[in-house]
Amino acid sequence: AKIKQASALANADVGHVDDVRARAIGQACDEIIGGKFDDQFPLPNLMGGAGTSIHMNVNEVIANRATEILKKKGKRVLVHPNDHVNRSQSTNDVNPTAIKIAAAPFIKELESTLDALASAFEKKAREFKKIRKLGRTHLMDAVPVTLGDECAAYASLMRGHQKEIPRLYGLITTLHLGGTAAGNSVNAPLSYRKAVYKHLKKITGLPVRSADNLMARAGSQTDVLKVSQALVALTLDCSKIATDLRIMASGPRGALGEITLPEVQRGSSIMPGKVNPVMCETVNVLHYVVSGNNLTIQKAAEGATLELAVMIPPVADRLLESLKAVNDVLKAFTKRCVAGITANEERC
Repeated sequence: AKIKQASALANADVGHVDDVRARAIGQACDEIIGGKFDDQFPLPNLMGGAGTSIHMNVNEVIANRATEILKKKGKRVLVHPNDHVNRSQSTNDVNPTAIKIAAAPFIKELESTLDALASAFEKKAREFKKIRKLGRTHLMDAVPVTLGDECAAYASLMRGHQKEIPRLYGLITTLHLGGTAAGNSVNAPLSYRKAVYKHLKKITGLPVRSADNLMARAGSQTDVLKVSQALVALTLDCSKIATDLRIMASGPRGALGEITLPEVQRGSSIMPGKVNPVMCETVNVLHYVVSGNNLTIQKAAEGATLELAVMIPPVADRLLESLKAVNDVLKAFTKRCVAGITANEERC
C-alpha cells in the first residue's frame, strides 16, 4: 500500500494520473496501512507466478475503495486497478520492493536486539570476572579460564553480528522499483522513477534508493538471500552459546552445575522439581527454523530465470518469519535467561 501511495503521487507529479484519482488512491492506501480491509487480502504466500495474484489483489482493493471514496464525494470517476493504481509498475518490481520495505524495520530492530544481548553478556563478564573454572575442549578438561572470560567471548560474538547490520540494511533498502516487467523500465519513464523514490522515502521513513542496474536486481534475489544467510550465521552462534549454557547448568547435582539459569517453567509433569533450560532450547529451535527458512529462500532464489527472480512469494513469507522470530526469541533470551544467570562459585 505504501508503494501504491508513492506511485500515485509520483504519477500525479508527472501528469500520468490526475490529482483527483491520485488523492483517492492515497486515501485508500492510508486506510489499508492503518489496518482496514485486512479481510480483503485472503491469498496465501504458497503460489507461483511471482505473486501476480497477490499484487492484483492489492491493486483491485485500492481501486475499488478509491472509487467508493470518490462516489461518496459525488464524483462519477472510476479508478482502474491497472490504468491508475498500477500505472508505471509491474508485479516484478513491486513485489520484491514490498519484501524489502517490510523487512527493513525488523533489520533495524535487530540492531537494538543484539545490543541488548551483548550488553547482558558484558555485564555478566564483569560480574564473573574472578570466578575461575575449567575450560573444556572436546568436552574434556583443558586449561583454567574464568566464567567472565566465557561471557566476554559471547558478548564479542554478538557485537560482531551487530556490526553487520548496516551492510544488511543497505542491501534491503536498495530497490529496483521502476524496473517494471523485465528491469529495463518499460512504461516507467525516468521522471516517474525519480519522483517515486522521493515519495517512497518520505512515506516509509526508510533511506531507499534505486539500484544502479535495475535489470540485475530483477533477475536476482541474492540481496534477500544474503540477509537470510546472515540470520543463519547469527542464530548458529546463538545456538552454540545456548548449548554451552545448558551444559554449564546441567545437573545441577549430577553434572556440572557451574551456573544456574533463571527458572522459566517447571520442566516435567512427573518430576515437578525438575527445571529445564527452556529458553536455551528455544534458541536452539530458532536456529533450526531460520536454517530451514534459509534453504527455502536459497532454492527460491536459485529458481530465477532470465529477467526475473520469479519465486517471490515464499521468499517474502520465509524471510519475514525468520526476522520476526529472531527478534522475538533473542529479546526473550536476553531478559529471561542471560540477565538472570547466577554463578555457583564453589562448583566452578
